[in-house]
Amino acid sequence: PPPSGGVFSLAGAPSLGVAYTLVKMSRYCLMFWLPYFLSTHAGLAPSTAGVLSAVFDVAGVAGSISAGVLCDRLMGGRMLAASVPYLLCAAVTFAAWAALCRHDAANGATDGGAPPSFAAHALAIGLAGFFIAAPDGIYGGAAPRNLCDYAKRGGDAALAAAAAGFVNGCGSVGAIGQGFVTYKVVEVCGWEGLFASLAAAMA
Repeated sequence: PPPSGGVFSLAGAPSLGVAYTLVKMSRYCLMFWLPYFLSTHAGLAPSTAGVLSAVFDVAGVAGSISAGVLCDRLMGGRMLAASVPYLLCAAVTFAAWAALCRHDAANGATDGGAPPSFAAHALAIGLAGFFIAAPDGIYGGAAPRNLCDYAKRGGDAALAAAAAGFVNGCGSVGAIGQGFVTYKVVEVCGWEGLFASLAAAMA
């Protein structure tokens, strides 16, 4: 039978749920808001902004593949451990992106001054997509089953299903909540504040 407390008694499940909420919120924030950011901050035409935003998803495919290779060949199948370097690199990427936005503002990029660096923002988009897709795929995929294995309950299909449902439900909360959160953070703190917030979330 399932342990007392159900999925909440499974070691790591609550924290994995919180982690997936933050990862999903961050990823969906970029998926939905990048074209607007590139149009309003970088001054790109909407069509160009839409094309450049696709770099985020393309890089994400590569990031997910690299996570599988890292997990299988170097981490002995330890998916949660494999996600840590990606999260830390994502945090560094977002922090650098916040600094780039501050640099743009200091040079009057949004007020008709020197234009933002197209290449720098494109690089930030690619790196962010690469590093955030890996933990997204891990947490929403087999990581809940990993927790069951760690708890010596790998054969408990009901517990594994409950853990997967709980973690993915938490991710859905993040995906839904990002619209309001992103809008309010940008309104109060600007794009620099948003990327700094994403860096903190990934850390």
